[in-house]
Amino acid sequence: MPEHVHLCVRIHRDKYEQMWERATVATREAIRADRPQLTGHRIWAERPFAVYLTSPEDIRRTIGYVEGNPAKHGLPAQTWDFVVLYGDRVG
Repeated sequence: MPEHVHLCVRIHRDKYEQMWERATVATREAIRADRPQLTGHRIWAERPFAVYLTSPEDIRRTIGYVEGNPAKHGLPAQTWDFVVLYGDRVG
């Protein structure tokens, strides 16, 4: 997606705030290295929208939403090497 990202992360030893901080710092540095004209331009929103999913049904529904989001915007499906299976499906 050109202007936003969806992440579905399993329960982890680190708090989401710590993971978000590390991810935004690393991606901000990579984006600015690739596109120096963005120096001084805000890359990430100040506060992410976080939802905690506790049931397999909620997780599968949310994965389906994330998978279908590019098509809603006329973009092809996205695949990533770091995406792993959740139960019986990718996500």
